[in-house]
Amino acid sequence: MNFDRLAPHYGWMELAFAGPLMQRCRTHFLTESGRFRRALLLGEGRGRFLLRLMKTNPHVRITCVEKSGAMVRCMLAKIKKSGLDPSRVDFQQMDALDWRARGRRYDLLATHFFLDCFTAETLEGLVMELAAAASPGATWLVSDFRVPDRGWRKWRARALLRLLYDFFWITTGLSARNLVPPGQYLRKAGFRLEDRRLENAGFAYSERWTLI
Repeated sequence: MNFDRLAPHYGWMELAFAGPLMQRCRTHFLTESGRFRRALLLGEGRGRFLLRLMKTNPHVRITCVEKSGAMVRCMLAKIKKSGLDPSRVDFQQMDALDWRARGRRYDLLATHFFLDCFTAETLEGLVMELAAAASPGATWLVSDFRVPDRGWRKWRARALLRLLYDFFWITTGLSARNLVPPGQYLRKAGFRLEDRRLENAGFAYSERWTLI
């Protein structure tokens, strides 16, 4: 999958589709971010979470794995425009499936509206590889869409997600065709769900996991 074509438009597209919903999910647990020193972010896109993290925690050093060169350039421009120090961020332009921990350890991992890009066959391996980079007691922040359990909200979510997956399949070559909840894989990797917040009648969520 390649998001280069969407990079110039992703910001207004997000606002048109979800308004402030996705950013609320990304930043819900940021009030607790001051204690982190090394963060690993994947699939950051245009960097809305990245900038908020840099502003709320001036000491954190960040590794940002992002395949799209256009998205990386956008993030760098935003960092410089905000007067922040770009040397605090190690941008690694590569496919997340090719990334390896190689002995590096992080006390914060963040995957916002990213794990939904993978099939069940690849998601488990990705979660296990990322977990190998977590230091003892590390926090993993996850936000994404979900399908409510019942009622009209369930059918609304299914219809919206089908439109999203079809759109990204056409425009980016996204291989996933449906939503795979990552919780089972995080638990298998040794993480425990500490807190959860649902948004928009259960259509989206923010979660905080801890490595135990």
